[in-house]
Amino acid sequence: MPEFVIRSFRRDDRDQLTRLVNAHIAAVIPGVPVSVNTVLSQLERRPAEVIIDPWVIERVTLVAEQAGAVVAAAHLLRYGAGREVSDDYRDAGVLEWFVAANFAARRLGRRVPDGRGAGGRPVALRPGRFLVATRRDRPRPRLSRP
Repeated sequence: MPEFVIRSFRRDDRDQLTRLVNAHIAAVIPGVPVSVNTVLSQLERRPAEVIIDPWVIERVTLVAEQAGAVVAAAHLLRYGAGREVSDDYRDAGVLEWFVAANFAARRLGRRVPDGRGAGGRPVALRPGRFLVATRRDRPRPRLSRP
């Protein structure tokens, strides 16, 4: 089986990413697909999220490609280190969402079973402290007081 290539999301990945997202949605709510525009909007700023979104200083979407097909994707957020950012989010990164084709999820999971890289160090994209949590597990922010 060909190896995975992990790379940044490109605009021409949008249709494959949307199909992958819709496959996950169909497992829970059959017959309710989302559009390409809906998926792409999840990769951008969220103006309606007035407390947490302004703290985000970097958004990165990575895809796993195998034999020319996008088989997995992850959207990561990195929060700033300023005083305006809550302690729970300050200088942290969050795995906002992850989707994968069933076969790819099993194979990717075998490669990094505990989320640690060589030498047992936590896997991180950039130097610094990274908090990896799902939306459901994300700590509630404490509002910074002026």
